Amino acid sequence: MSSAGLQQRVGAVAESTLSEHLYSVLVSTMIPTQPHVVRGIPLRQLLRHFPSYWWRGKLGHLHRHSVQVAEFDEFWSHAWSAPACPKIANVLLLHHGLPASVLASAAAIVVCLSTRFGHLPPLGPTGAGWCTISACVVNYLTLLLWQSRQTVFFDLASINQSDEELKSHGIASLGAMLKRSRRMVVFWHSIYTSRLWCMYELATFVGSRPPGTRASITVCPPLLGVLRLGFQFGFVLLMFLFEPVFLVGGRVPVFVVAFCCLLGAGHAARSYWRDVDTMEQQASQFTFAQSTCACCPVGEGCDKPYCDRRILFSCIASLFGSLASFEEQVRTRERKALSHQLRNRSITYSHIVQATLPGLWLACDFMSRWPAEEALVELAETCTDLLVIYPFAVKIALRLTHALRARCGRACLDFMVSVAVTAVGVFLVGLPYLVHAFVVQEVISSPLNAQLTTLGLWSIPAILLWQCLPDLQPLAVAPSKTDSGGPPDSTGGSADREDQKDLAVNKESL
Repeated sequence: MSSAGLQQRVGAVAESTLSEHLYSVLVSTMIPTQPHVVRGIPLRQLLRHFPSYWWRGKLGHLHRHSVQVAEFDEFWSHAWSAPACPKIANVLLLHHGLPASVLASAAAIVVCLSTRFGHLPPLGPTGAGWCTISACVVNYLTLLLWQSRQTVFFDLASINQSDEELKSHGIASLGAMLKRSRRMVVFWHSIYTSRLWCMYELATFVGSRPPGTRASITVCPPLLGVLRLGFQFGFVLLMFLFEPVFLVGGRVPVFVVAFCCLLGAGHAARSYWRDVDTMEQQASQFTFAQSTCACCPVGEGCDKPYCDRRILFSCIASLFGSLASFEEQVRTRERKALSHQLRNRSITYSHIVQATLPGLWLACDFMSRWPAEEALVELAETCTDLLVIYPFAVKIALRLTHALRARCGRACLDFMVSVAVTAVGVFLVGLPYLVHAFVVQEVISSPLNAQLTTLGLWSIPAILLWQCLPDLQPLAVAPSKTDSGGPPDSTGGSADREDQKDLAVNKESL
């Protein structure tokens, strides 16, 4: 039957509750029950109202701000039980991070020129000044208030949570919403691969792409946004405290504080790689029967009139041919796709540059006070640091933390491994300065030409490293061959295999 015919059939039963089989047909055929059920929420509205509703425990009220859409810019896939704060941090940086960095840097440059040409009095003879202050204000205001035009699928907002009938139509139209989404954003958590709905959404989104096209999927680790915001804020704090701390205690206290912060980041990176390994192990052992579902606990029967596990069982049979085919796809294709994103795309060159941009804001303060020639040297040195040295050092340090991610038997040994990795990262940052001071400047007398030479010298290995270094590969794990069985029926046993035949008959009747 055509899409219009199926929607007409659903409209005829709109006043009554959707049957479980009709749920399955609609989800698997990716057809909405009614056009007005396909609803998204503008990202600017979501970020504006989410904090107050979350604080009051009324996130279901987000549906009031949803609108009917023809397609979604993004489909957000996440586990409800995962913490909300890391998701918010990832959303802000994913959609507002680049505009915030660009506008903040532009503000620092404008203030630098205004101060240099006498339109703005200098804040002080040294240290952070107007440029850094204005850039910080613009950066964090843009991060919070940027008006994105994107419309996203967010289950709590796109599906009515207060009206049971509308909620049932929204869930039944989930397949249509997946098909009409341009990109999927996965807010990954350690429990993500154990959630049945999450893995079904991911597999269905990949399978709904037109032939010959690659599914656009972005995976956001839970701590990525928090670490990026924390690193940038720590960088800003260090710039403001550098001068008073340096005047009181010299370079040693500054170095110790910076090293401790980097040590924490290195230890967190090793823990992150272990979490990715755990995800792969879980995904390689995925079975329908052992996956978790909000509807019914694992291994127990379900006496609810609408069981998510039974509905998804029929959907999987229709879309993937068999339960075994779906499980195999989760264990192989989806596991490798998640692993590739988490190992190779979670921290990009752009992320590193954005996190270290406060160095440019501080350099603008220096350039606003110094003579023209010294200002040009400072600009060349800042570009070398932000665009070449920092990304170069971070890339190698990340690979080193991945190679040494295994937890040691004793806590002191594990701590020493993190210290060693951090020391290597610090050495990689300091090495270009040593080469510049003791080699390049000895050969080239002009400070500006010497700095430009250093920029060109280190750009070559940095480009080769980022462009030619092979991607990290997934774990070589043996997929589980455990028979997952069928979904639980209302009496607690395994659902009859005739469900697949009933589904086919139900499709014919529609």
